[in-house]
Amino acid sequence: MQLALEMGALYSGEQLTNTGSFKIEMKIDSIDLDQEIMYGTFQIYNITDKYELLSSFFESIIIGSKHSFNETESDTVHWGMFPEWRSNFETNNNSEFIYMKIKELFLLPDPKIKSIPGASIEVESVKVSSSLVEDCKYSEANLIYEDSSSTELREFNIELIPELFRNEEHLMNVYNFIKSRESVQFEELIETFGDVDSEKVVIYLDLLKNKKFIKRKNNLFYVEKEMRF
Repeated sequence: MQLALEMGALYSGEQLTNTGSFKIEMKIDSIDLDQEIMYGTFQIYNITDKYELLSSFFESIIIGSKHSFNETESDTVHWGMFPEWRSNFETNNNSEFIYMKIKELFLLPDPKIKSIPGASIEVESVKVSSSLVEDCKYSEANLIYEDSSSTELREFNIELIPELFRNEEHLMNVYNFIKSRESVQFEELIETFGDVDSEKVVIYLDLLKNKKFIKRKNNLFYVEKEMRF
């Protein structure tokens, strides 16, 4: 595949997370195609209630001859969230998509600010033909270990799930299993869904909790039997 990336190029699209999607713009500031390394800046819109616009500087590796898709055991979970990756994975060298693994380093304009709200590792798909970018953001921290707030739960609604996750059949299975029990420990969920990558179960639980479909308290996950709206 011919890499159609160059310094100064600007891409726009969506950043997809387990809590929603956000408009982003990505600019390439420096790129070394031989080493498959890239640096650039993100403009991220409305990612938090506090900030309408965040700018950050990132470093990236480009998937190719020097960097493979599966550098860690959990990488497949995250790459698999891109439908085009599922159909083209290591089979189509002429794919119009370029894949990258990105790490945000600091906020702009002050490089001393390294604690970025929602900072994460990201995997990214760039559609070369239309300069579109799709970015899948996942936190290094396992947010499921935070207890839920006192906010009331809502009934499960697939329309409230980010489109990225709507075809994940195990997501609904995890929810229904929790709903059928008074409460479930994390370890029991991992054992019950042993055919699903454990990191993917973590993503499901984080998503369900953030969307207020389930609650977590003292390492127990549950759905309230009586809910107010």
